[in-house]
Amino acid sequence: MKSKSLLAVAVVLGMCLVAGSSEAATGDWVYLYDDAHSGVAAAPVQLPLGLSWKYDTDQTAKAVATPAVGPERVYFVVRQTIYALNRATSALEWKLPVGTEIHSALILHNGTLYFGADDGKLWAVDAQGGTAKWKFAANGPIKSAPLVMDDVLYFGSDDKRVYAFDLASDSLLWQFPTGGKVQTTPVIWGDRVYIASRDKYLYALRRSNGTLVWNYSLEDADVFSSPAIEGDTILTAAGSRLFAVDLKHGNTRWAFTAGDLITGTPAIQSRMAFIGTKEGVVYGIDTTRGRPVWRFPQQGGRGAILSSPVLAGEVLLCRAAYSESARGAVGPGQYGPPMGQPAYGPPGMPGMGRGPAAGMPGMGGPTAGTTQRGAAVLLGLSAEDGTLLWEYRLPKPSAVSAQTYPGYGAPGGPPGYGAPPGGAGQPGAYGRQSTAASRWGWAQQRRYEDSVDASLCVSDGEMFVIGDDGILYAFDSRAADNVEPTCSEAIIQFEGPQQARYSYQLPSVAADAFLPPPESDNLLHLPGAPPIRLSIKAQDEGCGINSASLRLIIDGQLVPAEQYSYDAREGLIWWQYDPQGALAKSYPDGQHQLVALVSDWSGNEGGAQLYFVVDNSLTQPTIPGAPQPPAYGPYGGPGMGGPPGYGPPGGPGMPGMPGMPGMPGGYGLPPGYGGPPGVPGYGPYAPRY
Repeated sequence: MKSKSLLAVAVVLGMCLVAGSSEAATGDWVYLYDDAHSGVAAAPVQLPLGLSWKYDTDQTAKAVATPAVGPERVYFVVRQTIYALNRATSALEWKLPVGTEIHSALILHNGTLYFGADDGKLWAVDAQGGTAKWKFAANGPIKSAPLVMDDVLYFGSDDKRVYAFDLASDSLLWQFPTGGKVQTTPVIWGDRVYIASRDKYLYALRRSNGTLVWNYSLEDADVFSSPAIEGDTILTAAGSRLFAVDLKHGNTRWAFTAGDLITGTPAIQSRMAFIGTKEGVVYGIDTTRGRPVWRFPQQGGRGAILSSPVLAGEVLLCRAAYSESARGAVGPGQYGPPMGQPAYGPPGMPGMGRGPAAGMPGMGGPTAGTTQRGAAVLLGLSAEDGTLLWEYRLPKPSAVSAQTYPGYGAPGGPPGYGAPPGGAGQPGAYGRQSTAASRWGWAQQRRYEDSVDASLCVSDGEMFVIGDDGILYAFDSRAADNVEPTCSEAIIQFEGPQQARYSYQLPSVAADAFLPPPESDNLLHLPGAPPIRLSIKAQDEGCGINSASLRLIIDGQLVPAEQYSYDAREGLIWWQYDPQGALAKSYPDGQHQLVALVSDWSGNEGGAQLYFVVDNSLTQPTIPGAPQPPAYGPYGGPGMGGPPGYGPPGGPGMPGMPGMPGMPGGYGLPPGYGGPPGVPGYGPYAPRY
């Protein structure tokens, strides 16, 4: 091992070199596919793509670093470890723990992997054997993916500098200071290098010595999108705006404003630029005028698109990431007990106290507004008009799996004596805006690792994706898929007295199973008052669920398409019975059969059939073989013997002025609070069995 130290502008840079073997000089992997960052893969893909293999690292972490793909291996990061897998077999060839988080994309050049790390070092690792060759130290974390051009390595750092390092002489050529963190990747055009900084500027520098040619104001510090080049124009995003700038002089050609944050680099081809936004929208933009040609979806949005889209032939590939409450969605119990979904009862009897708040202010983090990562959905769109051509749901990371509550519903609202439960607490220091930010007028800057997702990697018709579950997925249009989708975990939801919500898991069998209908006494009986909602989990690991193929049949009749939908985020088929206006009436009495049919993108069809009984004489469900919850008792009544209630037991009244004698079981007339406590009744905390 040998080491060097370089002194420049009071910054000490260290470098250690270790000898090691290397792969052949061919098969380089450039971040964003080429030196212009076009985002265009060398070979097209054929849809649908099918899962050919997956590799589980047994770790769970938000996927930020984009993998690199070589001729024989695919390289990816989970937390602090780099993995190298055999591209054909998924066998692990080596892994290298580096002792620090990695958020930089990987690149492959002349048999060496280059990447930045949060320890402030740029690493060079032998791609064949997995040994560290050398490390170059800056004065801050390196999240910028490096770029190699003519044996010079260009990259940025959180120490607010841009670096040019000569690989041939192992020496620093130059460094350029900016006013903010440099977390984007540089792009080269002629004798200039272009890079954006979080000081709100795009810089054009001379490649030879790093001197400034011009800078351009981006007006926003949320700069995560790396610049890309089309002809004599450079495109880069900051905040929710995409800018087109003249390469030579730094003049504005046009600017497009999206509905939310743009973090990925635009993919560019045939005078069209393609971007995704945090609101879950993909735009196809005419680069001659800066105007959108199409939008997907046409209304609303999908999951947040925080990575760079990829063009592979006429197909645009994107990754949509979904978030959900950190408190977690609640899951069903076994057949019979309803899902533990909060159902708040009415407030308690009058008193002097207040109900407890739902959430206290966060201590260094958000409270009620906290979100965690949910499932990710891969999208294949037509580059011509944005039509959905393919969709695949990656599993939800286990860290945010739903919690299951057995019993008859979840606890109701907390008891309050006179006031309803308090509202949710305000976000703490890591919320959308901290208390100090409100007071002093500054907002906390977004973190790179929270705002960027790993991009999809397309090579020779294959696609590689690292999930938030720590699994690397490999897709190929040639992958065989003869397995039909599965439909399971049917949950029916409806409302009972006092708007209490009931949720039950219904048993189901395959749609093509020829079985006699079950006996009515063995089925769930429920009242038919709307709304009634039913969800069924639909899964297909091979090539994904084709939502356009979905059909629902109830009692032999095809259900109109407007009454059901497919939620790709959760992988759920939803049916809702909720007629309005003159059509509003209860669902018909009797035993009902529902059949759900759905196909995958290869045409394999699967489904499920299930049964339930509607009895409109019921006020709450009955479950075969299960004890029923006791009837709700009355409140401790007011002086005149008030109506039955569903709140908690009436608490003892506060001492008050002597009043008129109350009727039995009363509290006395207002404002006095005397009198004995009311008769206990069943409060909003539903019993469990």
